[in-house]
Amino acid sequence: MSEPQDLHLGIWETTREIVMNYLSAVGDKNQLYSSVEVVPPLFISARVLGSLLNVLELPSGTIHSLQEINAFKSVPFGEQIEGSATVSGSRRRGSVIFTTVDYNVSNLNGEIVQTGKTTVLQPFAIEGK
Repeated sequence: MSEPQDLHLGIWETTREIVMNYLSAVGDKNQLYSSVEVVPPLFISARVLGSLLNVLELPSGTIHSLQEINAFKSVPFGEQIEGSATVSGSRRRGSVIFTTVDYNVSNLNGEIVQTGKTTVLQPFAIEGK
């Protein structure tokens, strides 16, 4: 792989409505997050992965295979957060490309709230097949 690829993933809203819609979509009925008005760490990771799918223009058939999360600071409902990432590795094995991305998410004051690493497997078309 050549130079690491730096990516801006965007700025995300964390309103009560958006977070509650996420919790409903994933079937999380625990009232903890709504009672203390704190964004679940996996909500942040889901935003990162969704943005990566768009920014990297990953092909149909891509599979999310691994995820590491380090949560450093709680994010209250309503706080905007911003994500950035670096493609730290990409290698091909047979008909699959393994791509690893390191990411950081911070609040708009620049405080890191979460870091992590995600790996996706994407199909590699082999000519003649």
